[in-house]
Parts: sequence; C-alpha cells; structure tokens
Amino acid sequence: MFPEARISYGTWGSSFFPAWQTSALAQVNIGQFAGEAMNRILGKRKVPKDRLEYLVIGSTIPWHWKFWNAPMVASCLGHRIPGYHVEQACATGLQATLLAAAEVQSGSHDVVGALTFDRTSDSPVGVFPERRAHERTLPISDVWDNFGFRSGHGQRDDRHRRERGPQVQVCVTGGTQTHAADGTATLVTSAGRARELSPRPEINIRFVAKTEAPALAVRKLLKKNDLTMADMAVVKNHNPFAVNDAIFGKVLEYDWREMNKTGCSLVWGHPQGPTLTRLLIEALEEAVDLGGGHVLLFGYAAGDVGIAALFNVSEVKS
Repeated sequence: MFPEARISYGTWGSSFFPAWQTSALAQVNIGQFAGEAMNRILGKRKVPKDRLEYLVIGSTIPWHWKFWNAPMVASCLGHRIPGYHVEQACATGLQATLLAAAEVQSGSHDVVGALTFDRTSDSPVGVFPERRAHERTLPISDVWDNFGFRSGHGQRDDRHRRERGPQVQVCVTGGTQTHAADGTATLVTSAGRARELSPRPEINIRFVAKTEAPALAVRKLLKKNDLTMADMAVVKNHNPFAVNDAIFGKVLEYDWREMNKTGCSLVWGHPQGPTLTRLLIEALEEAVDLGGGHVLLFGYAAGDVGIAALFNVSEVKS
C-alpha cells in the first residue's frame, strides 16, 4: 500500500492531552492552536515549514472558523498551503495519515502534513430548524447529544451520557470510557524526501496495508498479506470499549497483554481526532527501540466505525 510514501522518522510531535475544562486549552480556538503547535513542532524537529506542500487535517468536534478548513489552519502554521479536512470519529487520526500518504502516492505532492486535533471542552451548541413543525421550532443540539446516541442501534442511551459539569481528572470513568480531553497531534508524511527531513534517515517507515474495523477485518488483513499476529513487533489499539479487546484476543487467538505495552490511549483521555495519531507516533517509536518490525495499529470508534493499518519499520544501511 502506497509504496512511494514514507513516514519521515522523528518529524512528529504532540501536545499534552489535558482533561476536560481543567486547563487553559479549554478556552482556545483549537484549529488555531493546532496550526501554531505544528509550527513549533516542525521548528523543534528542524523541518522547514516551507517544505510542506499540502495539509490534511482531522477533527470531530466543530470549531470556530471550521468553514475555512485546512488553509486557515495552515495560515496559523505560518505557511499557507492547500488541503482538506477529514472526520471519522476516533478513526480520524489514522485515516488522516493514510490520506496524506495517498496524496504522496498519487504524485500530487511530495511532502504532506497530517495534523489532527480536537477540543471537547466547551464544544459549540448548534441550532437546527425543525421543518416538520408548523412553528419551525429550533431545537438545540450539542456534542453531548452525539455521545448519548448509539448510531448502530438507532436509539438514545442515557447510560453513556456524561455529567456536563467539570470533571475530576482521572484515567478511566464509568463504562470503561475515558475522561473527555483536548489535544493535538501531528506527523509529517513524505516520499522521496523522507530521508532528507529525518534526523535518522536510516530508519525506513513504510505503509503496508489498511482495513476498516478490528477483529475479523484484521484477521482478513493479515491473511491477505501472508502475516500472523506472531509477526507483529508492536500492537497498539485505541480501546475505549474494553469488550472489543476480549473479542479481538479470542478471534485472533492473541493475548491482549501483548498489546499496548507502554500503556493504552485511555490514560490520555478521549479527544477523538488526534488519538490514533498520537498512538501511531508512540507505536513507531516503540518499534524503532525494538530494532524494527511490523506495527499493527487499530482502533474502535462510535457507531461501529473502526480502522486498522499495518506499517513496517526497518533500518536501511547506507
């Protein structure tokens, strides 16, 4: 998959993920913050921002000025370039990275940035016309209504609604869900210039394959690539729904204790958009520490949406 694309090692970074409404990050425009954060990250990684040719951004919570999309975020980065926005619940972070690689593979751009972010705190309230009522009442909806709606079953489930007031900063809340959080994560995807941009050009990170949803789909993915779970050096997943880990372990005949060896995404909170981007960064760093190998990254998301992808980390001798 995407044989011409690479992830340039060491060009990535992430903000911290503060818990909901407990930090100053709850008050900022998250799109602007993400652009400025990417500028700082690229500076720290010594990647000239003018090398970026295109920007794929991803988020799930509406933010002010969202209409202006990736070019607005790029302006906050200090380098106005074209791009677009992607949204796929908790799969957003990995999907944005894969789409950035597709841009490179197509030959449209040689260096593409993937920037994902979200701010759950103080999310906007939407007003929607009710056209079925003669008075055209205006029902008010906010992001918490989405959290309380299970699209796979088409019904409201108030058991999963959270308290709207400030929450205590904890790692795990009722139903194995995480606390709501804010944050941003980014990494740069490039093709032929990956070695040039990386502080360790000998590290080669390739895209191998992708599929939608875990368990059965991952089993099919491995079979198509003539691989097994025993071939995986690093396995990480975003698992806000813990029962899926049990199902995954049974279907793949895999010990769940072998996953998320450096901790799972639950400890960060649950900011949706950047979650899998940050998990990918951690997975690739872990693979480098292990001397390379295959990396399996997957995540569960609301509404029966999921994603999984295989990467390979190796060292190219100069």
